[in-house]
Amino acid sequence: MNATDLIPELLHLDVANVADQLLGRIATATWAKLTFEQRQDVIAYGLRAVGAHIEERSLRELTTDAELIEIEGVAYRRLRQPSSTEYFGMWGSYRIEEALYRQAGMRNGPTIKPLEKRAGMVTKSMTPMLARTLGEMQADMTSREAAKRLRRLGLGSGERAYVADHVHRLEVELADQVDELEQAAREAEKLPEGVASISCGMDRRSIPMEEDRPVEQPPKTDRRVRRRPYVRKKPGPIDVNYRMAYVGTVSLVDEDAQAIRTMRYTMEADGDAQELAKRIRAEVDALLGKRPSLPISIVQDGAKELEVLREELLGGAAADTTVHDLVDYQHLLGYLDAVVAACEPPDDPHNMKRFYRGKLLHEDRGIDHIFPALRRRARNIPNTSERSAERKALARALSYIRDRRGRMRYAAARRANLFIGSGATESTCKLIGQRTNRSGARWRPPGVRGTMAVRSLVLSERWDHAWAHYARSKLSTVTPLSLAQ
Repeated sequence: MNATDLIPELLHLDVANVADQLLGRIATATWAKLTFEQRQDVIAYGLRAVGAHIEERSLRELTTDAELIEIEGVAYRRLRQPSSTEYFGMWGSYRIEEALYRQAGMRNGPTIKPLEKRAGMVTKSMTPMLARTLGEMQADMTSREAAKRLRRLGLGSGERAYVADHVHRLEVELADQVDELEQAAREAEKLPEGVASISCGMDRRSIPMEEDRPVEQPPKTDRRVRRRPYVRKKPGPIDVNYRMAYVGTVSLVDEDAQAIRTMRYTMEADGDAQELAKRIRAEVDALLGKRPSLPISIVQDGAKELEVLREELLGGAAADTTVHDLVDYQHLLGYLDAVVAACEPPDDPHNMKRFYRGKLLHEDRGIDHIFPALRRRARNIPNTSERSAERKALARALSYIRDRRGRMRYAAARRANLFIGSGATESTCKLIGQRTNRSGARWRPPGVRGTMAVRSLVLSERWDHAWAHYARSKLSTVTPLSLAQ
């Protein structure tokens, strides 16, 4: 049961009466002179103050001063030195005193705060609600923008540098657990009504990466004692290079070949494309577990680095699963349109573009008629500089089609109302790029991996389920123990 389902049960209060009491406190002569917008600002401030008071009080109630406690079967003993920590919540920040605890019998081991285990603190000092809100906002905006947006709403706490650091750590944690989070979301979801097929694909997206420029330095031969004060050196030179990150999609398609829903996946440029293909395979297997009869279409361009998805899905498909393995229709049309532009008279008076489209969409072996016709045409073009553009366009089209003809049977897939284009995957590239390729953006691998993972969860409408699973992993039961134990 969600907390929102419990709100009517928990809030045994007359909302109108409470609102009248609050209004009675602020409805002074000055209040009468305020504009409506100014009154709204006063109300927002009052509600924030109430929220902060309850939030701080709730946190303090979770502290303990027991000499000995147990967390997940492990005993911890209270340390003697005083300790306090500042925690950042949805309505304010609070410095709360609570002793540190160390595992019993362990010398100089790591210390913990029981409050953080009981409250399910994220990155040790963010309340779950603040972390959940900032994490979701980071899918669409920078940390500076997220902190500013919350302040504008009278919410949030912590400076921008704090927000950037802790949200970055949150995103890295989520990216490290993304397989587990996606699995938790799948288990909580139901198959939508009207699903008639599954469409999958992978593609690549260039992202600006910040990389250290190699600097040759002589090796150190001895360790000298520093005799002068340390002076911080300026950072080393960097380069911004565009690297090709991976994206993947699994779309649920209805009987009219319209996408009902699309799940999106990402992998950083230096990541393993095979791992991304396995995540997509896990999604497809889960869907087939709910409805084994669903046909599958694999639709992507013919790039060799994307073959891993075909191999993963075709190698693991059940014997009774129908799999249509297709090259993206639009990519093929790009090569054929280039042939028309180079080889036909201006304005295409013979309607060759329409001819190619008709063959591909209405004849199962349409590509088998187009390919030999292109070869004959290429053989008959003189090898002169004036005809070089025609020869190049034909050579590129023939090279693209030659080894992929068997995956260009679009008529049968179209009759089955399956996707024949990779529009869902192409749009995912653009949606990821809207966050990663903003003006002036540049990334290190952990940052881009975390941001893409969060954005893919949000775009897949899986943030709530993924967050619920992640937040549960932060919670622990703290049990006071008697010294006799």
